[in-house]
This record gives sequence, C-alpha cells and structure tokens, in this order.
Amino acid sequence: MGTRDLARFFIRLTRFSGRVFWLHSAFAIFFAGSRVVPGLLTQAIFDDLTGERPAGFDVGTLLAATILWQIVRILSSISGQYYGRTFFLQQMLTLQSNTLRSMLRLPGATGVPVSSGDAVNRLNHDAGEVGDFPLWVPWVMGHALFAIIAFIVMARINLGLTLVVVL
Repeated sequence: MGTRDLARFFIRLTRFSGRVFWLHSAFAIFFAGSRVVPGLLTQAIFDDLTGERPAGFDVGTLLAATILWQIVRILSSISGQYYGRTFFLQQMLTLQSNTLRSMLRLPGATGVPVSSGDAVNRLNHDAGEVGDFPLWVPWVMGHALFAIIAFIVMARINLGLTLVVVL
C-alpha cells in the first residue's frame, strides 16, 4: 500500500465519520494552539504591574480573563477528547464489522489463515490502531500553530535571542 493509497484510505475514514472528526480536529487544534494565550495574559499582567502597559485592562480584569481562558481550554479539552473517542470507536467498530462480514462471506470450509487467538487479537488491536492514527493529525497541526505563534511573539520581543533559542 503506497502513501497515496494510505492517504485516500484515511480521507475516506474521516469522511465516513461526518462531523465527529472535524469537531475533534477543531477542539484539538484550538487546545494545542491556544497554549500561548496564558503567556500573553501573564505578560499583560506584568506590564500592568510595572506600569509599562498601554492603555487597557487592569490586573483584576486580566486575572479574571486568565481564569476564564483556562476554563475555556479545559472545556475544549473535554470536548476534543469526547469527539476523538467517539471517532476512534466509530472507526474501530466499522473496521471490525466489515472484516467480520467479509470473513463470513468465505465458504464454510475455509478457515482464517492464522490461529483464532491471533485473528481476535488482530480484529481488536489493529482496528484500534487504524482508528487512532487520524486523531494525531489535528494535534500536530495545533502544536505547529502554537510554535508559529510563539515564534512570532518571541521575535517581536527580541529577534536575535529568539533565533538563538530556535537554533
């Protein structure tokens, strides 16, 4: 199976799940990518305490915003886990039922080419691995988004030091 066939297979898996995969993706990208916001809020708090902030919110408002932001992140994490688990179980069930259906189409005298324990193990674990793999893509995208935003923020503060840290 080539890379192109594998990509087509996973696109079909995600299409089959409908909105579940896309909801998981949105929550995962948001959760992973938004890790920079508490740092920006903390920076604003310290800027306010030192008197170097531009006109804006006071420390109390920024602390409340930080707490609210963490609550939003926790809710997005819970939602992302829910939709991710739902996608995983949908895909695993679909692959298992399709595999069993095709095995039952074989003539009665035809057995599976492996031991029954190995067949059950493959049905359980291999189907789970296939259903789990697409769930990593949004997390990678979210972490990449976080890295890009963090790089931009750091570069605005001190480009030379940012390049040294990145290199």
